[in-house]
Amino acid sequence: MRRYFSYLPNALTVIRLALVAPVGFHIAQGWFEVALALFLFAAVSDLVDGWLARRFAWESSIGRILDPTADKLLLVVALVTLTLADVLPLIATLALVGRDIVLLCAAGMYRYLIGYLTPAPTFFGKSCSAAIMVLIVVILLTQVQVLYLSEMARWLVEFGLVLVVVTLSLTSLVEYLWNYGTHGIALLKARREAR
Repeated sequence: MRRYFSYLPNALTVIRLALVAPVGFHIAQGWFEVALALFLFAAVSDLVDGWLARRFAWESSIGRILDPTADKLLLVVALVTLTLADVLPLIATLALVGRDIVLLCAAGMYRYLIGYLTPAPTFFGKSCSAAIMVLIVVILLTQVQVLYLSEMARWLVEFGLVLVVVTLSLTSLVEYLWNYGTHGIALLKARREAR
């Protein structure tokens, strides 16, 4: 029986993957209440599956791939649809999605030139993801007027959050690129010395 529970983190991740399209669809339709409920459920499932995997050592190789994929898809789809719905500035989405595109290109180059590397999550990378989730929740809350703010206060809160998220995004990009670079240079140097 215990063995079956070990699949629970992956099951939650699959549910989160399945919620990506409905979250995007409901934001695009302007049904922000449903989008908020689905997004909050997905965010909580992310916390729970991570905690279960670490607490009970229920980590798996498929989970290491699926979990960040589900997180990334959920955030990117939410950001893009919020921008298309004209409630999130385009510059914020470009900065955040652009970071991931640069990291994917860097990972591809690293793999081509050096070999496979599984990047370990970093403080700024995790902080950036958490800040993006908070930004999306706050924007959805203001759209359903659960978080009622005056127009000026709302702009200040959203601008402040966007500024924090973009700063964390750029910092984490530099951190990941530094880690890729230093690790790659050290590996190439060790290979050269071994010849």
